[in-house]
This record gives sequence, structure tokens and C-alpha cells, in this order.
Amino acid sequence: MKLQDFYGNYSSGANAIIYNEDLDFSNYFSQRFLKPYKIEIRKNISRMKLKPSDLKNKNIMNVGTGREALAFLQFKPKYIFHYDISRFQVGRMKEYIKKKKISHLISSKQLDLSKNPLPKKKFDFIYLHGIIQHTDHPGKTLANLIYALKKGGNMWFFFSRSGTLIRFIGEMQRRLTKFLNIDDFYLAMKIIENALFKDNKFSDSIMDSSYVPNQNLFTPKPYIKFLKENNIKIYGDSLLFKNIKKNYDHIKFHEAVILFVKKIQETKVIKKSLIQSLSPNKAVDQLGLKNYKSNQKIKKIINSFNSIEKKIKSKPQTAFALVYFLEKLKIKYYDEYLNGKKTPKPSGKFGKYSHDEINGILDKILKLLK
Repeated sequence: MKLQDFYGNYSSGANAIIYNEDLDFSNYFSQRFLKPYKIEIRKNISRMKLKPSDLKNKNIMNVGTGREALAFLQFKPKYIFHYDISRFQVGRMKEYIKKKKISHLISSKQLDLSKNPLPKKKFDFIYLHGIIQHTDHPGKTLANLIYALKKGGNMWFFFSRSGTLIRFIGEMQRRLTKFLNIDDFYLAMKIIENALFKDNKFSDSIMDSSYVPNQNLFTPKPYIKFLKENNIKIYGDSLLFKNIKKNYDHIKFHEAVILFVKKIQETKVIKKSLIQSLSPNKAVDQLGLKNYKSNQKIKKIINSFNSIEKKIKSKPQTAFALVYFLEKLKIKYYDEYLNGKKTPKPSGKFGKYSHDEINGILDKILKLLK
């Protein structure tokens, strides 16, 4: 499936910051719906040590559903350039812009960040939140963004991290759903969601984990090297855990990293070797045994899962049930990491018991499949 057909049809790719269960999710751009985005972005701008006035009369770029882009109107920028790969989401955004008569403030365009060039030296601020790992080629995408950022411009750079418990479990889900029909799975998830949940966070999360066409995961190291070698200063970060030298840590690592960056000099030509360092064929396999040299518990999980995967291919109902169960595990673990908070803190941790619990569950499934 092409990425432009996934978002908008099977997942909105959003809603992670929405906590009000009474909202009407059909009214996609309502002010009640946009309010949490406005609050979240104000907080994030402050975390970057920027003031609202720093964005006034500036060109802002955003990628996604359109809600973030609309939230930036609060800063009275010169213009907001919204892009997304989804035909559906761009079409919906264009309708809203036309209806509200705000085309003098904001535009929306369908664009593939890894293939279609952005205007060079155009943007004073780029807000990229959870996008780059889903593009066809993160290296080409990052080069495109760097060329588009003005000298002195800032970027909020958020990416999914390799070596985390959540992505480890998510890779099991992706492997299991390779032989499950996406439409049947989506319908089943929506039925479960309507029965058990009050919003569409559950279906968005499980569809993103299981079916998003690209999930290119890297450690922070190649991203940081890419940025630094192209005149991009990293002046702040969140959830980077610089003191942990291992490429994985299922206890401490959050599933994402945020870098606060500023372009200090113009970028002339980006090295092909840097671009290829973030190519899909160099993304880290979260279930690759070689990545967990001395961790016997993780190795046992992988070996057990590989055995289950072979046995379960002819049992779609069982595969479906396991994907659903893994999603419930992810929710449980992530809730523990947040510890009642709405946003992750560097002090958050996943339970040390998680590997034992997963191994116990997989052992039971193997016995049932005999």
C-alpha cells in the first residue's frame, strides 16, 4: 500500500494529545478540538526557548493532519505552509481553508517529503512531529528539510527511536499483520473501539503500529551526525538520554526523541553518504537477534515469536487476537511509563518485569499452538 492511501483512510495519524472523551471526533477542525493543539504547541515553542513573538510575521511549515498547522495561526505568522502525503487530509484541509476564507494565511498541498523538493531557503520555522520515520527515505527527507530551512531558522525535529520496548512490540504486530487483510482488520478494530472506547485513539494507534507502510527506525546517532555536518546546531533535546551508550534500553527509552535545532549557516551540498546513512535498508530491525547480544530474555522473546509466527500464518483469527493483545500490552506499559501524566518525562520507566511477562505469554501461546 502507498503511504498517501494509508493516512486518512486507515489512520488519522493524530489524536495522541487529545484527552477529552466528550469531544465529537467527526468535527475534525472544531475549536474545541484545536484547543489542545494550541496549548501543546505553545508549550513546545517555550521548550525551544522561543517566544510567540519570534514566530510573528514568519513563514512556518508543518506536515500532518492540518490541526497543528491551524494551531500556529495563534502566533500571527506571515504564512503557514501545510503539507501532507495524504490526498484525503490535504483535501479536507483545503475545504476548511476555503470555508473559513483564510487562504491569505495558510495553504495546503499534497507532497511527498522524500521525493518532491520543498522551496529552498523558504521557512523560518519547521514543525515536524512524528513524520520522518514514515517517509519512503528518511535521508532524502531530512536533506529536503535542511535545504528548505532559512539560515537562522529553527526546527522542532521529532522522530521515532530504535531500541525501545514499544517499537519492539510494534514490530511483532507488523510481522503478524502481513498476512491479515487490512480492511477486515480495520473493520474489526473499529467495532472493538466503538464498543470499548470513546475516541479513535485505539484504532489510530493499532493501525499505525501494524500497517503503516514505512516504519524506518534509527538510533539518534545518524540523525545527529547528519544535522551537525550540515550547519544545523542542536541546542536542546527531549528524551535523548545522552548518557546511555547502548543502542537499546527497553526500560528507560521513550519511543521518540525530540531535537531542538537551528540553522547557523547555509547548506550547499549534502553528502550522498549522509543521505544513505538514513536509507530504509539501514533501518534497524527491532526483532534482529544480533541487536541484543547479551540479553537472553529479549533473545528468548524473539525466538518464541519466530516459532509462533510460523505456526500462526494459517490461523488468521489467532493472529488477529495476538495483535490485539499486544496492543493492550503496549497501552498498559505506556500508561505505567507516563505514571498518570499526560506527557512523558525523562524520569519515566517501563517495568523491569515486562520481558518476563511477554515471555510467559508467548510460552502459553506456543503450548496452545502445538
